[in-house]
Amino acid sequence: MRISFACPSCNAGGSADAAYIGREVRCRQCNTRFAIRDPEASGPDVYALEEPEAPAPRRVGASGGGEGRSGPEAVFVPARTDERPGRPRRAKEASPRPRPRRGRDAPDIPWARWLARGAAAFLAIVGGIALLAPNGLWLAGCTLMAAGGLFVLIGHFGGAYVAFTEDFVHGFFYLTFPLYTAYYIATNWDDMWVFFACSTAGAGLASVGITLVEHAAAAAAG
Repeated sequence: MRISFACPSCNAGGSADAAYIGREVRCRQCNTRFAIRDPEASGPDVYALEEPEAPAPRRVGASGGGEGRSGPEAVFVPARTDERPGRPRRAKEASPRPRPRRGRDAPDIPWARWLARGAAAFLAIVGGIALLAPNGLWLAGCTLMAAGGLFVLIGHFGGAYVAFTEDFVHGFFYLTFPLYTAYYIATNWDDMWVFFACSTAGAGLASVGITLVEHAAAAAAG
Protein backbone atom coordinates (compact mmCIF):
# COMPACT_ATOMS: atom_id res chain seq x y z
CA MET A 1 0.00 0.00 0.00
CA ARG A 2 1.27 3.46 -0.85
CA ILE A 3 0.62 6.65 1.09
CA SER A 4 0.73 10.32 0.13
CA PHE A 5 2.59 13.00 2.07
CA ALA A 6 3.86 16.58 1.91
CA CYS A 7 6.99 18.28 3.26
CA PRO A 8 6.14 20.27 6.42
CA SER A 9 8.50 23.06 5.29
CA CYS A 10 7.96 23.55 1.55
CA ASN A 11 4.78 21.44 1.00
CA ALA A 12 6.45 19.37 -1.71
CA GLY A 13 4.27 16.32 -2.29
CA GLY A 14 5.14 12.71 -2.81
CA SER A 15 4.23 9.12 -2.04
CA ALA A 16 5.98 6.09 -0.66
CA ASP A 17 5.38 2.52 0.40
CA ALA A 18 3.75 2.00 3.79
CA ALA A 19 6.83 0.09 4.96
CA TYR A 20 8.64 3.44 5.34
CA ILE A 21 6.29 4.65 8.10
CA GLY A 22 8.28 5.75 11.15
CA ARG A 23 11.56 6.33 9.31
CA GLU A 24 13.35 9.64 8.97
CA VAL A 25 13.58 11.19 5.49
CA ARG A 26 15.05 14.35 3.95
CA CYS A 27 13.38 16.66 1.44
CA ARG A 28 15.49 17.16 -1.67
CA GLN A 29 14.24 20.69 -2.23
CA CYS A 30 14.63 22.27 1.24
CA ASN A 31 16.72 19.57 3.02
CA THR A 32 14.22 19.41 5.88
CA ARG A 33 14.36 16.18 7.88
CA PHE A 34 11.17 14.68 9.29
CA ALA A 35 9.81 11.28 10.31
CA ILE A 36 7.16 9.42 8.36
CA ARG A 37 4.00 8.93 10.41
CA ASP A 38 1.07 6.58 10.02
CA PRO A 39 -1.70 8.35 8.04
CA GLU A 40 -4.44 6.55 9.96
CA ALA A 41 -3.05 7.64 13.34
CA SER A 42 -1.76 11.13 12.54
CA GLY A 43 -4.44 12.57 10.26
CA PRO A 44 -3.66 14.68 7.19
CA ASP A 45 -0.12 15.74 8.22
CA VAL A 46 1.63 12.60 7.06
CA TYR A 47 5.13 12.60 5.61
CA ALA A 48 6.81 9.82 3.73
CA LEU A 49 9.80 9.05 1.58
CA GLU A 50 8.86 9.29 -2.05
CA GLU A 51 9.36 6.32 -4.31
CA PRO A 52 7.03 7.15 -7.26
CA GLU A 53 4.68 4.41 -8.29
CA ALA A 54 4.72 5.43 -11.94
CA PRO A 55 8.05 5.92 -13.77
CA ALA A 56 9.11 9.56 -13.73
CA PRO A 57 10.40 11.34 -16.88
CA ARG A 58 14.16 11.57 -17.00
CA ARG A 59 15.70 14.54 -18.75
CA VAL A 60 18.32 13.94 -21.38
CA GLY A 61 21.60 15.37 -20.13
CA ALA A 62 24.46 16.78 -22.11
CA SER A 63 26.55 13.63 -21.58
CA GLY A 64 23.98 11.02 -22.62
CA GLY A 65 20.40 10.27 -23.58
CA GLY A 66 17.63 7.92 -22.63
CA GLU A 67 13.94 7.34 -22.72
CA GLY A 68 11.82 9.52 -20.45
CA ARG A 69 9.48 8.44 -17.71
CA SER A 70 6.04 9.75 -16.90
CA GLY A 71 5.33 11.46 -13.56
CA PRO A 72 7.19 13.94 -11.35
CA GLU A 73 10.73 13.44 -10.10
CA ALA A 74 11.23 12.21 -6.55
CA VAL A 75 11.70 15.03 -4.06
CA PHE A 76 12.55 12.98 -0.97
CA VAL A 77 15.51 10.76 -0.22
CA PRO A 78 16.08 8.52 2.80
CA ALA A 79 18.33 9.83 5.52
CA ARG A 80 21.79 8.33 5.69
CA THR A 81 20.98 6.67 8.98
CA ASP A 82 17.92 4.90 7.50
CA GLU A 83 17.90 1.43 5.99
CA ARG A 84 15.50 0.24 3.36
CA PRO A 85 12.80 -2.20 4.51
CA GLY A 86 13.55 -5.84 4.01
CA ARG A 87 17.28 -5.19 3.81
CA PRO A 88 19.22 -7.02 6.52
CA ARG A 89 21.37 -4.87 8.71
CA ARG A 90 25.04 -5.55 8.33
CA ALA A 91 26.80 -6.45 11.50
CA LYS A 92 29.76 -4.30 12.37
CA GLU A 93 32.93 -6.07 11.56
CA ALA A 94 35.27 -6.39 14.46
CA SER A 95 38.39 -4.36 13.97
CA PRO A 96 41.48 -6.53 13.62
CA ARG A 97 43.66 -6.65 16.65
CA PRO A 98 47.03 -5.02 16.15
CA ARG A 99 49.92 -7.39 16.18
CA PRO A 100 52.21 -6.97 19.15
CA ARG A 101 55.42 -5.29 18.10
CA ARG A 102 58.74 -5.64 19.75
CA GLY A 103 59.46 -2.60 21.84
CA ARG A 104 62.76 -1.25 23.02
CA ASP A 105 62.49 -3.40 26.12
CA ALA A 106 62.78 -6.57 24.04
CA PRO A 107 65.21 -5.92 21.14
CA ASP A 108 66.28 -8.64 18.73
CA ILE A 109 69.91 -8.27 19.86
CA PRO A 110 70.75 -7.74 23.57
CA TRP A 111 72.80 -4.60 22.94
CA ALA A 112 72.92 -3.61 26.60
CA ARG A 113 74.38 -6.96 27.62
CA TRP A 114 77.06 -6.88 24.93
CA LEU A 115 77.97 -3.28 25.71
CA ALA A 116 78.32 -4.12 29.39
CA ARG A 117 80.55 -7.07 28.56
CA GLY A 118 82.66 -4.97 26.20
CA ALA A 119 83.08 -2.23 28.80
CA ALA A 120 84.08 -4.77 31.44
CA ALA A 121 86.63 -6.35 29.10
CA PHE A 122 88.06 -2.95 28.15
CA LEU A 123 88.45 -1.90 31.78
CA ALA A 124 90.10 -5.24 32.59
CA ILE A 125 92.62 -4.75 29.78
CA VAL A 126 93.39 -1.19 30.87
CA GLY A 127 93.79 -2.35 34.46
CA GLY A 128 96.18 -5.10 33.36
CA ILE A 129 98.26 -2.59 31.40
CA ALA A 130 98.42 -0.24 34.38
CA LEU A 131 99.56 -2.99 36.75
CA LEU A 132 101.79 -5.21 34.61
CA ALA A 133 103.29 -3.23 31.72
CA PRO A 134 106.35 -0.98 32.09
CA ASN A 135 105.17 2.58 32.56
CA GLY A 136 101.78 0.94 32.83
CA LEU A 137 100.07 3.89 34.49
CA TRP A 138 101.10 6.20 31.68
CA LEU A 139 100.09 3.69 28.99
CA ALA A 140 96.74 3.09 30.67
CA GLY A 141 96.13 6.83 30.83
CA CYS A 142 96.95 7.27 27.15
CA THR A 143 94.68 4.34 26.26
CA LEU A 144 91.79 5.88 28.19
CA MET A 145 92.40 9.27 26.60
CA ALA A 146 92.38 7.77 23.09
CA ALA A 147 89.24 5.72 23.75
CA GLY A 148 87.49 8.68 25.36
CA GLY A 149 88.33 10.97 22.46
CA LEU A 150 87.03 8.37 20.00
CA PHE A 151 83.76 8.04 21.93
CA VAL A 152 83.32 11.81 22.02
CA LEU A 153 83.81 12.05 18.26
CA ILE A 154 81.39 9.19 17.59
CA GLY A 155 78.73 10.74 19.80
CA HIS A 156 79.13 14.25 18.40
CA PHE A 157 79.23 13.39 14.71
CA GLY A 158 76.61 10.68 15.08
CA GLY A 159 74.22 13.26 16.51
CA ALA A 160 75.18 15.67 13.73
CA TYR A 161 74.34 13.00 11.16
CA VAL A 162 70.86 12.60 12.67
CA ALA A 163 70.36 16.38 12.59
CA PHE A 164 71.53 16.63 8.96
CA THR A 165 69.16 13.84 7.89
CA GLU A 166 66.29 15.94 9.23
CA ASP A 167 67.35 19.24 7.68
CA PHE A 168 70.58 20.99 6.65
CA VAL A 169 69.87 23.96 8.91
CA HIS A 170 69.45 21.67 11.93
CA GLY A 171 72.75 19.96 11.19
CA PHE A 172 74.61 23.24 10.67
CA PHE A 173 73.28 24.72 13.91
CA TYR A 174 74.04 21.45 15.71
CA LEU A 175 77.72 21.66 14.76
CA THR A 176 78.05 25.43 15.21
CA PHE A 177 76.09 26.46 18.30
CA PRO A 178 76.51 24.44 21.53
CA LEU A 179 73.27 25.82 22.99
CA TYR A 180 71.35 24.60 19.96
CA THR A 181 73.13 21.24 20.27
CA ALA A 182 71.81 20.84 23.80
CA TYR A 183 68.34 21.98 22.71
CA TYR A 184 68.26 19.52 19.82
CA ILE A 185 69.33 16.63 22.03
CA ALA A 186 66.66 17.48 24.61
CA THR A 187 63.86 17.80 22.05
CA ASN A 188 64.86 14.63 20.14
CA TRP A 189 65.83 12.50 23.10
CA ASP A 190 64.47 9.22 21.69
CA ASP A 191 66.92 9.41 18.78
CA MET A 192 69.80 11.24 20.45
CA TRP A 193 70.22 9.58 23.84
CA VAL A 194 72.62 6.96 22.44
CA PHE A 195 74.99 9.60 21.04
CA PHE A 196 74.68 11.71 24.18
CA ALA A 197 75.59 8.70 26.33
CA CYS A 198 78.53 7.91 24.04
CA SER A 199 79.88 11.46 24.28
CA THR A 200 79.42 11.54 28.06
CA ALA A 201 81.21 8.22 28.53
CA GLY A 202 84.01 9.39 26.25
CA ALA A 203 84.46 12.59 28.23
CA GLY A 204 84.64 10.57 31.45
CA LEU A 205 87.24 8.17 30.05
CA ALA A 206 89.36 11.03 28.72
CA SER A 207 89.24 12.78 32.10
CA VAL A 208 90.37 9.63 33.92
CA GLY A 209 93.12 9.10 31.35
CA ILE A 210 94.44 12.65 31.83
CA THR A 211 94.51 12.11 35.59
CA LEU A 212 96.48 8.85 35.21
CA VAL A 213 98.99 10.48 32.86
CA GLU A 214 99.51 13.34 35.33
CA HIS A 215 100.09 10.88 38.17
CA ALA A 216 102.55 8.90 36.04
CA ALA A 217 104.45 12.09 35.14
CA ALA A 218 104.55 13.18 38.79
CA ALA A 219 105.81 9.75 39.88
CA ALA A 220 108.53 9.77 37.22
CA ALA A 221 109.63 13.29 38.18
CA GLY A 222 109.71 12.43 41.88
